[in-house]
Amino acid sequence: MCRIRLDTKIHPRPSQRMQSSSGAQVDPDRIDIQFGALPICRDGGRAPEFDEAAAHAYVAQHEFSISIQLHQGPGACVFWTTDLTLEYIHINADYSS
Repeated sequence: MCRIRLDTKIHPRPSQRMQSSSGAQVDPDRIDIQFGALPICRDGGRAPEFDEAAAHAYVAQHEFSISIQLHQGPGACVFWTTDLTLEYIHINADYSS
């Protein structure tokens, strides 16, 4: 069984702006994250209606989508990824929040 760590706090200090290696500024207090239609984070913190059991069930599917809204303009991207190596599964099996 693989447990997924669901950290729903995006940043340690409110209103701390993050800068990427590209120089782009990101305001973590504006970030929203959804797993499919499930709200995970809103405005940089845990969504009030966050349902951990539903989130775990959702990411246990063979395929799932994660939406990250930065609220920084009209840009968009889509990427496909996987990291189901044995080492990754062991790392994630050690914790759940």
